[in-house]
Amino acid sequence: MDLDEPINSGRKKTILVVDDEKMVRGVTLSFLHNLGYNTIPAGDGEEAVRIYQERKEEIDGVVLDMMMPGMDGVETYCEMRKINPGVKAMISSGYSEESQLNRAEEKGIEVFLEKPYNLNQLKEKLSNMLD
Repeated sequence: MDLDEPINSGRKKTILVVDDEKMVRGVTLSFLHNLGYNTIPAGDGEEAVRIYQERKEEIDGVVLDMMMPGMDGVETYCEMRKINPGVKAMISSGYSEESQLNRAEEKGIEVFLEKPYNLNQLKEKLSNMLD
């Protein structure tokens, strides 16, 4: 598939991007726009849960940073599941600590994206998450 083509058809899907690092969040948002997605940024878990509560009908998936101050990615996911048990999310982290990955899997997060990642890696993981 051509990288300039959106990977979805019909309505543009919307991805909530949650990362406390502004630069990482910006790169991810840019990648997603290039892939044809609508995006909603959030700088931390609390903000992400608020946004998800208000806009859950339009959000198709969530990219969560694993390690954030306050509410981490897994805790954020658990709060979103209280709002919508079917929420689709992936965890992204620069740390591949086994205990953190196991904790994410135990809570139902099946897709892990290791930082740093490129556009093709993000595209593949999104495909896995949204299917």
